[in-house]
Amino acid sequence: MSQFSATTQGATSANTTQTMLQVKPASGQGFFLKGWECWFDGSVLAAGIRVQLIRTTTDGSGAGSPPTPRPNDESFATASNMTIAHKFSGEPSLDYVILDRYIDQVTGFAEQIPLGDEFKTKPGGDRLAIRVITPSGVSPNFNCAMRWEE
Repeated sequence: MSQFSATTQGATSANTTQTMLQVKPASGQGFFLKGWECWFDGSVLAAGIRVQLIRTTTDGSGAGSPPTPRPNDESFATASNMTIAHKFSGEPSLDYVILDRYIDQVTGFAEQIPLGDEFKTKPGGDRLAIRVITPSGVSPNFNCAMRWEE
């Protein structure tokens, strides 16, 4: 099994719910989510920003060219079989919220999921994504990442 990660960054809009990064399993292969993170630039200080790890049932409409998954160990010559989308203009359909956090815009967070507790997807099944919900008047820049094993 190989481990991969994908990162995206950009700007948020105030008072908006937006999916920032999504990993979709290949038709014949699922994946284990090993970790996720989200950081903000602290440009606007206000109430915490809500960040969710979600399971979605549709692709939604990612904007621009998606990030290329990178292997965590460069000695592996294999490429990831997962499909990545980011910076959504059309939201994917929410199945349910897995984890829900309020994040300080200055410190951000990174969460490594404990061994044996990883979130697993079925081959060709639901996608896992990071969704950000910004309060009114808050539109900071963000950097989000997901790490997985396939």
